[in-house]
Amino acid sequence: MPRPTSERGAVVAETAVALPFLLTLLLAGIWCTGLVITKIQSIDVSRDVARALARGDSPTQVESLIRQISPPNTTVTYRTAPTIQVTVKAIPRAFAPFLPAPTQTTQATIHPEPTQPARR
Repeated sequence: MPRPTSERGAVVAETAVALPFLLTLLLAGIWCTGLVITKIQSIDVSRDVARALARGDSPTQVESLIRQISPPNTTVTYRTAPTIQVTVKAIPRAFAPFLPAPTQTTQATIHPEPTQPARR
C-alpha cells in the first residue's frame, strides 16, 4: 500500500505540540521578571530607610517614609545601635496561584552620621 505524501495538517500538529512549551516559557519569564522587580524594590526601600535613620530622622518620619515607599506585602525592621541595619522582607505578588512566591530579603547596613560638628 503506498504511503501518502501529503503533509497536510503538519503545521497544526507542530503548533499543538510547541504552543504549551512556548506559553510555559512566557509564564516563567514573567514570573522571573516579577521576582527581580520585587528584589529591586526591596533594595531601594532598605537603602532609603537606612539613609533616613543615618541622617537622624525622627521615628515618625521614618515610619511615614516606610509607608510611602514600601510595596504591598512588605515588612521593614530596623536596628540603630551600634550600626544602623535595615531588613526588608517582601513577598512578590502572585502572578498565578500555582507558582511559588519566595520571600525576597534584603539588608542595608550603614554607620550613623556624626551629630557634632567637625573641629577645625
